[in-house]
Amino acid sequence: MTLHILCEQARRLLAHYHFTPTDLPGVFTRLGTVQYDPLNPVGRNPDLVLQARVPGYQVDDWQKAAYTDRVIYDAWDKMACLVPASDWPMRALIRTRHRPYHDRDILHNDPQGVALVLSAIARWWWEPALTPDAEILHALRTAATRFLHYLRASALCVGEEVDKAVRDALQSV
Repeated sequence: MTLHILCEQARRLLAHYHFTPTDLPGVFTRLGTVQYDPLNPVGRNPDLVLQARVPGYQVDDWQKAAYTDRVIYDAWDKMACLVPASDWPMRALIRTRHRPYHDRDILHNDPQGVALVLSAIARWWWEPALTPDAEILHALRTAATRFLHYLRASALCVGEEVDKAVRDALQSV
């Protein structure tokens, strides 16, 4: 059976589907991924996408969903993206495929830096009320420096809602 609809009906259907207000996890259920572009000429992409779809959304609200509630995470999907945490198992093939590059260019080149960063991440993950100490701040600076090099980027944008000590440590990268 073939369904025939007019172009105007298709436009209304797509606009309704993509722009019916929902909550932040609902946006990721509909879209699957949201490209993360840190450039901010008029607003960063995740903020613009989410402001158009989530009533009451404020700039950087996605960070709480990613780093506190952990319902989304940043991943690579042709570009840097935010994806639902429920996609983690489906992305195993991508992680496996890129592991040789990751291991060679990141893990083997700086084993002490990797150990430092992973230790700090583990502490921060399992102790969410943890106040960032000198060890964690050093690990964050190390990770950010390497991440900028990996991306061939020259700057890091840190939101105002990020802990001041963390923001100050990352601003010096």
